[in-house]
Amino acid sequence: MSNMRELSPQEWELVSGGTISVTGPRRYFDDDFDWRRFAFDEGNGDDNGEDYGNGQGNDGLIDEAAVDAASVNVEVKITRPLTPAEQQAVNNLRDTVARVDAAIKGLPHNASVTLSDGSVVTAKELKEAWSKTDFEVVDNNYPFPNRSGVSEADWNSGNPEVRAAISTLVNYGAFGDAGMNFFVLHEIAHFAAAQRENLILVYGDGLYTKEERFGHEREANDIARAMAIAAGIPILIDPLPGDGYSPVTPKFSTPTSPAPAPSAPSPNDGGGWRGSKR
Repeated sequence: MSNMRELSPQEWELVSGGTISVTGPRRYFDDDFDWRRFAFDEGNGDDNGEDYGNGQGNDGLIDEAAVDAASVNVEVKITRPLTPAEQQAVNNLRDTVARVDAAIKGLPHNASVTLSDGSVVTAKELKEAWSKTDFEVVDNNYPFPNRSGVSEADWNSGNPEVRAAISTLVNYGAFGDAGMNFFVLHEIAHFAAAQRENLILVYGDGLYTKEERFGHEREANDIARAMAIAAGIPILIDPLPGDGYSPVTPKFSTPTSPAPAPSAPSPNDGGGWRGSKR
């Protein structure tokens, strides 16, 4: 594209930092299309440099994040009446958030997963990101800053926000718990440091190729699947053609304690230099 340019330091901050909020479901396309052919393009900031804080500057943003850690909220930002299917999708999201909340909190704090590229994601960082995450459900005409039209995961300088179009939630819900679990876990996976660093890497030349997108989304899928396996909850088997999962399934593991050193023999056990006489 002729209008490509390098990102400014402020824009890089928006790409690599921020709050996660969910603003709606992923968007399904016309019946003539297979919606799963399309990327789940999660945005990581506002192209216009919008500050998602509470209008009180940096201090306000920090305070907001501290308060936000108490719960993971789902807020509907649609002013029109919801259809029965849309209301069910919102209910499904709330149920999924509660289910995933228990799953993430149940991960051992010292657990980690090593991805196919060698990068490591810790349960600790995912739990910390999740504790500050909120979701926003928006209408299908919402102007997503990432221009995806479906959803975005916004790191928001450490106070994460996930926004999703209502049609996205409806369609993930068509796959039952596995679909909704995938959606939420995939979005949270984008907040891992490895994912944020990967996005900066692939955007380094100002281009985001199809292959780079596949690799970035597949990595998020792997993190999501690892969380689902660790928690014992269902997840989509084939999330998106082209994205999918890595051939090898990364799983969370915890460090093993080293075997205790053998104790010195007792002076009277017969094995010491002054062994007892029999």
